[in-house]
Amino acid sequence: MIKTLTAFLAFVCFAASAFAQLGTYTYTITGSTSSVTISHSTHGKTAFEFAVHVYDGNGVRMPDSQASVSANSYGDVTVDFNPSVSAGAIKITGNYGSLTTAARDFQPTASGADFKICDGCDQTNYALRSSDSKKWLMSGTGVFTMYTAGNGIVVRAYLKDNLLIFGVGAPSATAAGICAGITCRVDYGVYSVPSGAIALGSAVWKAPEAYFYNVSDLRPGAFQ
Repeated sequence: MIKTLTAFLAFVCFAASAFAQLGTYTYTITGSTSSVTISHSTHGKTAFEFAVHVYDGNGVRMPDSQASVSANSYGDVTVDFNPSVSAGAIKITGNYGSLTTAARDFQPTASGADFKICDGCDQTNYALRSSDSKKWLMSGTGVFTMYTAGNGIVVRAYLKDNLLIFGVGAPSATAAGICAGITCRVDYGVYSVPSGAIALGSAVWKAPEAYFYNVSDLRPGAFQ
């Protein structure tokens, strides 16, 4: 299975096959349900090299803990919701090719008030890596923009629960920022990378000059 962070983080199924053009099938949820199955013949992907993205009724990417994705040997996709949902969308994108090797894949960088992951990644120039029997896809750039914070605040970027998370080392009462570029989340009061997460990088906030510096690349070997 592939975890995907796309414009983005999402869950994907993957198996060896010829590369095909990317395209997206969208299933719209219009009534209360706890489970949706989309057959291989319906979504039309010719191989298991596709990403599954699940969104709630507000267009927000749902984490694995709320939308569990699986696929059988025929390529039929099932999404189990906990709790049930009454609106939303399931998007299946593919087909993707081989693992990528670009230096920018999942790389942390900073520019002014922006702390970025996978700068330059998009649907064509995506990042696809494998770790612990899972595949992770980024088909967009994750950008955290800090608006205000005290000097020396550390922001950590990591993957957890099928999401790209920017953890701010300060409470929300004293720091403020926003994610853009891909579906990601901002957590406050984060002073270390949580257990079970995949660390990507960190950056330090300079105030009152308002820019990030001292970027640390924390990617494990499989993501470099």
